[in-house]
Amino acid sequence: ITGYFMINKAPSKVRLFYLWLQVWFYHILTAIVANYLGFFQLQGLKEKIIFLFPIIFNRYWYVTVYFLICILAPYMNKFISALDQRSFQKFLITVLAVWTVIPTFAGFFFNSTESMLYYNRFLWFFVMYCIGAYERLYGIKFLAEKKKGLAIMTISFALMCGFIYVIEKNMLLFESLGTTESAYFWRPNNILMVALSVAMFSVFQKFKMKTSRLINTFATTTLGVYILHDGVLL
Repeated sequence: ITGYFMINKAPSKVRLFYLWLQVWFYHILTAIVANYLGFFQLQGLKEKIIFLFPIIFNRYWYVTVYFLICILAPYMNKFISALDQRSFQKFLITVLAVWTVIPTFAGFFFNSTESMLYYNRFLWFFVMYCIGAYERLYGIKFLAEKKKGLAIMTISFALMCGFIYVIEKNMLLFESLGTTESAYFWRPNNILMVALSVAMFSVFQKFKMKTSRLINTFATTTLGVYILHDGVLL
């Protein structure tokens, strides 16, 4: 979503400051409430300094990665704009092969698709940013029809559920390989999750929905909800 909307216009410094302010507000608010309730207290100068800078010190990984993407968006956009469509396709195929296809299969030996080839969530956000940008600039032809997107969503979800059943039924075999988690395919960079995510985004693009003030109001609370549920109160 970020790449789709930011490829033509990177966020302003004011928006970045507002994002930082929101994060800091909820971060400090939860700390004050938790301290008042008696189950949170900062110990030592180092811990207090780190606490005051939640984005820099990765207190909320999603916010930190999103903030970095916003800062680097103007330069990522220049990189993308320098590629013609064919080169962009080759680039996406390459990064998806490295951080999606290979980890999906090799990850069975490590119980994770996120533990090889120097993968990290920032790199993955960059890959997803590029996919969103490609969708905005050129469109994805095989998802042009809503029914194809729905079919890919259904198949991907069914396969994910099917693999949970297969792994559960053959746990001894998978444990011998290194996989101990039946929900192996939940991670963002495996093939099925990527297919499901891209197809779902494409499908919802084609729904014609009127702007809802109520929905938009609830949408503005999502960052606060994320920080509250991932903060010191829970």
